[in-house]
Parts: sequence; structure tokens; C-alpha cells
Amino acid sequence: LALQVFSKPERLTVMVVAAGEMNSLVAKHLAEMGVAKIIICNRSRERADQLAQEIAHQVEVEIIEFSALAENLYRADVVSSCTGSLY
Repeated sequence: LALQVFSKPERLTVMVVAAGEMNSLVAKHLAEMGVAKIIICNRSRERADQLAQEIAHQVEVEIIEFSALAENLYRADVVSSCTGSLY
């Protein structure tokens, strides 16, 4: 879908909100597509760090605190939010 809207993935900044199984797949796929940067926003820093380590060899990665989500949304061209959270 991102490529249908944006013709040059190498210029995209993507934010993934939550670093669970689904968004990990999204981030890995987008990193393989050659996006410029992925911002990971997750409640748990440990899980965000783990995902960042898995994709950092392909793409620039930044981790932000979940509490900083609203003030950082403007920085992303594409936002993916997939969560199974119950709260």
C-alpha cells in the first residue's frame, strides 16, 4: 500500500506503533523495501530494542517512548499500528 501512494520508498520515514509480531513483520518488510527510516514506538523499550537490532543493518532506526507518540506523528510519512493490547 505504501508503494501505491509513494513512488520512492527510499525517501519514506515509517513509524511502527507497537513492536509485536505483526508490526515486526511490517517493519522488516519495509526495511527490505528500502525505506529511509523506521521509528519504533512501543510501551516496552526491551521489545523495541530487539526489533531495532533485527532491522538496523538495513535501515536507519530510531526508538521513541510510547508517551512521545502524539508529538512525533508528524515526522512519519506512513504509520503502522498493530496491537493485541487489552488496555
